[in-house]
Amino acid sequence: MLEAEKKLMKPYWKQNGNKIYQGDALEVLRTMPKESIHCVVTSPPYWGLRDYGIEGQLGLEKTPEEYIEKMVEIFREVKRVLRSDGSCWINLGDSYAGSGSPGGDFRDGKGGDEYLRPYNRKGSGLKPKDLCGIPWRVALALQADGWFLRSAMPWVKRSAMPESVNDRPASALEYMFLLTKSQKYYFDMDAIRKKQSDEWIERTKRDVNRPPPRLGGEERKGEILSKQYKASPSGRNFRNTDLFFESLEPPFGAIFADDELVGLDINPKGFPGAHFATFPPRLPEVAILAGTSEKGCCAECGSPWERVVEKNSAIPARHGDWKATGETHRNDIDRKGGFYDATSKTTGWKPTCKCNADKKPCIVCDIFGGAMTSAIVAHKHNRKFIMIELSKPYIDEIGIPRIEKETNQLKLW
Repeated sequence: MLEAEKKLMKPYWKQNGNKIYQGDALEVLRTMPKESIHCVVTSPPYWGLRDYGIEGQLGLEKTPEEYIEKMVEIFREVKRVLRSDGSCWINLGDSYAGSGSPGGDFRDGKGGDEYLRPYNRKGSGLKPKDLCGIPWRVALALQADGWFLRSAMPWVKRSAMPESVNDRPASALEYMFLLTKSQKYYFDMDAIRKKQSDEWIERTKRDVNRPPPRLGGEERKGEILSKQYKASPSGRNFRNTDLFFESLEPPFGAIFADDELVGLDINPKGFPGAHFATFPPRLPEVAILAGTSEKGCCAECGSPWERVVEKNSAIPARHGDWKATGETHRNDIDRKGGFYDATSKTTGWKPTCKCNADKKPCIVCDIFGGAMTSAIVAHKHNRKFIMIELSKPYIDEIGIPRIEKETNQLKLW
């Protein structure tokens, strides 16, 4: 056992296996046991955006390079405490050089509320009004440090804060990065997969049976753009574009293209407490549902239980994928009904280990707890949580009261 693991920090608050630690994220992480967390979901303080008035806080480094170096150091400890089959989800937004707020690209630091707006962001190669590119700089630095960068899902904020700039589009985009420490890890796509509605199925039937597109708009008999036509229910080609956004109905607010999660379409949610950067519950919800097992994990070794899925592999792919069907012509498919849908259903759950032990809830950790949104979502879905927060007033005045109110005194377990 590592020396750091022998000096476990005492939780500031705990109840029913849930814990809140008050302190610097890096220092608290160093006291936590290795391979003990199933899923980390967090939103670190963005670089140069706000001064929370707390000594030692992340985000007030003088340059992007210093901020990134600190982030790499913190998430190196995250990787140590994360299980090999675990996942790490990081929400990050960007800022502009010289700016003290998302609504302005340059300020001289005179006037205004410096508690909220640290002005004059600078860095090597950055000019006033430059978009800093912090999210991707951090993601690539973590990748270089050994993390597997598995996905960069855009969070589209449909009700983002208005901006006063007139020489660029308004900023309404942040990223949710998915990182893992192993090539193979737990991921439950069926927990967040978009369900096909009856209306969608009927529309797809009509689209599949209508005349196929022709090359270059010309009438070339028998020459079908099968590779492009198979892409989407409407026959348009989205597989060769960067993103295809299709909003999912509540509760997840996820964006899918052909049943693959590609983004998050979630409106920011108002919060009455004195916390300036809360993320909406749906954002960590997608991460927690996909990154942890709803049936829990082995009480002995912590391995998550996995879903047993029955797939209808005999049904061929849709949208003109002739090779997958074994058919050679569109009419062959039309004669058999014109619509083929690959379906699946959950038939049960099974352990991923051979301990033959009881189950317990999986553990979710947010290393920048803030208003404790991740804790509340974890509780809602019967997961245990470990939260870390630097600000004692945040914990006392916002975090604990909110947890106790919204989780009914944590009586779920």
